[in-house]
Amino acid sequence: MGRGDGQSGASETARPRRAGVSARLRARLSLAASSALAGLPTTLAPTPSLAEAFGPVEATLGSALVGALAFAALVTVALARTRARAADRIRRAEDAARDAARRADRAETLLAGDEERLLVLRTGEAPRTVGYLPPETGVPTDAPGLAALDGWLAPESAAALAAHLDRLSATGERFRLALTTSAGAPLEASGRAAGTSRLVRLRELGEEHRRLAEAEAARLRAERESAALKALVARLPHPFWLRDADGRIVWHNDAYARAVEVPEGALAASGEAPELLDTADRAALAAALAERTVVARRVAVVAAGERRILDVVAAASEEGSGGVGVDVTELELADAALKRTLDYHTRTLDQLATAVAIFGPDRRLTFYNAAYQSLWGLDMALLESRPEDGALLDALRSARMLPEQADFRAWKREVLSSYQSVEAQEHWWHLPDGQTLRVLASPHP
Repeated sequence: MGRGDGQSGASETARPRRAGVSARLRARLSLAASSALAGLPTTLAPTPSLAEAFGPVEATLGSALVGALAFAALVTVALARTRARAADRIRRAEDAARDAARRADRAETLLAGDEERLLVLRTGEAPRTVGYLPPETGVPTDAPGLAALDGWLAPESAAALAAHLDRLSATGERFRLALTTSAGAPLEASGRAAGTSRLVRLRELGEEHRRLAEAEAARLRAERESAALKALVARLPHPFWLRDADGRIVWHNDAYARAVEVPEGALAASGEAPELLDTADRAALAAALAERTVVARRVAVVAAGERRILDVVAAASEEGSGGVGVDVTELELADAALKRTLDYHTRTLDQLATAVAIFGPDRRLTFYNAAYQSLWGLDMALLESRPEDGALLDALRSARMLPEQADFRAWKREVLSSYQSVEAQEHWWHLPDGQTLRVLASPHP
């Protein structure tokens, strides 16, 4: 009973307290409303705190709820702004992508309309290409095939383009050059650097540009051939020289420098070179070149302090002339010695009582001694006309000075077979006048 009374008393005590708080809150709200309606001044008496109005527990929960609501409002506003900005960035990126696609499409359309191909090369990435060139040019349609220059360009063009691309990578030097494909189509290639990329534009040449490209290719070939020929001539053991239209020596090789005893490269330093030929020989060559383009003349010169014999061949051109001198001194000496030997043998054979005749590789008479002419009694004019061996046999048969034969043609073939023999052949001829001749046919070098 006593415990129950105590609890009842506490509840009764709490109810008046809460009733008092509610009454005071209602009184405060009623006072504020009355002041607003009555147009009272806004300055009010000090308002009790939330803790005083509701109590500690209700105040704490209310503050937490207000904070959570405020934080949620802030997060909602921030999220809305972030989504708006993201949507704006996505819209701008999509617009930029569409614009880039349109520009790329227009660029590809322009390249295709102009019949051009663009090759983009970047280190560490696969090559790319855009544009169009006719299939008959032989240009690959895929980027890897286009980047493999040796597969579709002529060897010289592939080497030239590769060299220009190397210089473009190293120094950024632009280039423009004419190319020829393996199919024979002329192209123009221009290259430049764009950031870390190398751009190569390939264009099929029109008729006028085609002729210019062919002329340029011909000029380059002529330069290469001239350089190769000059390098070869420079190492010849024979003196070689070039003259301008005024007859001055403008270039010579090392053999010429040694012949006139000047240091190599002296012409480049002084612009002049001593003459190897004397005045009379130079005048004779110039006069001959005025009538024909190529002349040959054997001249005597003093080369490296010695007297030498040169076979000079000179050729004229619109820019001047050129000449080369081949040293034939040893050949000249050998010819002179051979001529003396032959003269000696001729005099010796001519004194023999045995008839001797020598026929050359063409089977014509090249030598006969007095005993040969006396044996047959042939006309000197016939012998000096260098008749063939077979013609002499026919003439002797007509004069009835050869042995009688049942088949003369077979006998003649047997006699003339000595030209195909490597060993001496012996024949016995019984002449109609009773003489018997021992005929020896020996190979002669």
